[in-house]
Amino acid sequence: MFSKLSFNQYMRGLVRFGMIVAVCCLLLMSQFITVAYAQSSDPNQILSVYGSLYKQLQSGHKIMETRSFQIPEKPTVYLTFDDGPSKITPEVLDLLKKENIQATFFVCGDQLNSKLREEMLKRMVDEGHTIGNHSYNHDYKQLYSNGFSGFWEQIQQNEARIEQITGIRPKLIRAPGGTGMNFDAFYFYYLDQAGYLVYDWDVDSEDSRRKGVPASEIIAAVKKSPLKHEITVLIHDGAGHEQSVKALPEIIRYYQKLGYSFAPLAENVKPAQFNVSVKQKWSHSTSLDFFNKQVSQSLAYAAKEQDQINSSALVAELDSDKSNPSDKVSLRAIAEGMGASVTWNPQEQSVLIRLGQTSIRFTDTNRKAEIFYLGQRVGMYELRDIEQINNRYYISMDCMKELFAYAVDNTNQQYFPGKDDQLSSRIIRSFYK
Repeated sequence: MFSKLSFNQYMRGLVRFGMIVAVCCLLLMSQFITVAYAQSSDPNQILSVYGSLYKQLQSGHKIMETRSFQIPEKPTVYLTFDDGPSKITPEVLDLLKKENIQATFFVCGDQLNSKLREEMLKRMVDEGHTIGNHSYNHDYKQLYSNGFSGFWEQIQQNEARIEQITGIRPKLIRAPGGTGMNFDAFYFYYLDQAGYLVYDWDVDSEDSRRKGVPASEIIAAVKKSPLKHEITVLIHDGAGHEQSVKALPEIIRYYQKLGYSFAPLAENVKPAQFNVSVKQKWSHSTSLDFFNKQVSQSLAYAAKEQDQINSSALVAELDSDKSNPSDKVSLRAIAEGMGASVTWNPQEQSVLIRLGQTSIRFTDTNRKAEIFYLGQRVGMYELRDIEQINNRYYISMDCMKELFAYAVDNTNQQYFPGKDDQLSSRIIRSFYK
């Protein structure tokens, strides 16, 4: 038995491992079910568990994870700038600095082609602006004509370039040309599963309708647009948009006179997002096999991102939690540290832990955890060594690891990630020794 001090020292070494194991187990289970049903020759079996989701997306129904967003108290405008940085971007930054306004810049990686441009990006970060991902080269054909793979590759390439310069991996994405007739429901789903947020706009300044749109037309386009509590405004700071810079002071004054505040976009801001258009510019055809593979790739990316969470905050919570039993950890802290959502249902007296399309549900009365994938129950595990103190649940690390191991074992404990996921394979294999 550990003393309180030695247990916390033990936890510092174990918490991160436990988080990785749990994420990998959930990912592993979803990958196995995906592969198992994709390989099935029985179409009814495919449709019963996995095909229903695929068919909903095929029909154009947008399916997204439930997220919580914060509504600002004051009416707020989010100024967003696309296609930069360029030689006019410093003028935009100077104007925003003068007005003490933070905005959002959706940048393209191929524009970060010099030390000067790199310094512009760093300046954006230093002055409190948000950096978003606008693809690497903004080439519509490469992004949309060959399905989602081209879009995914450019997002990853641009993300790597931005991180190289700023150390930031932006989770905010704006599709070149907007999602409108470019995205089908699958695009939204893949990006959502990977943890990205896709932002369109409420107000189009129309500064890219043709070359050299005059400032007067840009201002008029903004002023004729409907007003609402939160407004995302599209402007461009790419090459050739000098008139947009000229129009910017008047756009700012217009919203200020109406009582609006300004803020940069963030992950807690609900995205302005277009509906999936029935009429598409591009011929998107998604096979069930490709769907399976891309969902696994998106989940693998999300799991990798969670692996980079700094566990010190979690350890600090454990240390500061005076009600924490000496041999257990906060279930909510561990789950949220993994990137999962935790929901308490007071009517049912039940807890729901959700990561991706995998859910674990248990009630305070029977202490049995039900494991679900895509809404279908795939197993049940009897919890032990769990207790409730001051309306918080505490669980031993051994119990938590057994729970997630059971989720894997209940599908097929012999299935491990392939050679392209050697880290996950090593973790899971060591788990069964």
